[in-house]
Amino acid sequence: SELSDTITSSVGSGISFTYGDGSHDHQGCTMPVSGKVIALTVSSASSGVGVLELHKSDVATGIKVDLVGNYGIEYCNYSFNAGDRLHIEMKTYTSGTVTSPIAIFFVKFD
Repeated sequence: SELSDTITSSVGSGISFTYGDGSHDHQGCTMPVSGKVIALTVSSASSGVGVLELHKSDVATGIKVDLVGNYGIEYCNYSFNAGDRLHIEMKTYTSGTVTSPIAIFFVKFD
């Protein structure tokens, strides 16, 4: 997921960007088989501070990665089932400038 924009102090807290909202069958990434999310990453073209969170079927999982400076990575072992919809949200902006952020989650299928 990529946001072709800049997040600054005028945005503040709240959802800055999301890939799908998971509340509809056609939104979020529908997983074809069960597996695990093994990592989340986020990067920015400029230095900023924020928090990215993984959601499963429109429910926050508690799996978060901090964007500090230009990048962040969080390793995890979060299980999902076939048919679950996964999406990611940049939940909080704290300081600096986040320019064109890119966020990815990595999965390992069973």
